[in-house]
Amino acid sequence: MVITQNGEASAVLMGAKDYERLTEGIALLKILSMGEKSIQEGKGVPAEEAFARIRARIKEVKANG
Repeated sequence: MVITQNGEASAVLMGAKDYERLTEGIALLKILSMGEKSIQEGKGVPAEEAFARIRARIKEVKANG
């Protein structure tokens, strides 16, 4: 619901779940933006390499108990 003042939008009233979804969406966009920036700075790792590291770490944890 948009609340107007003198014919101009001045506030928005929304349900708690809608607000939560909105803030989660904004947080996701920030994370994606940070990831894009990291990639542009050359800090990214190819997916194949990242998954290989994850698999190796899982094997290590399983082996060490």
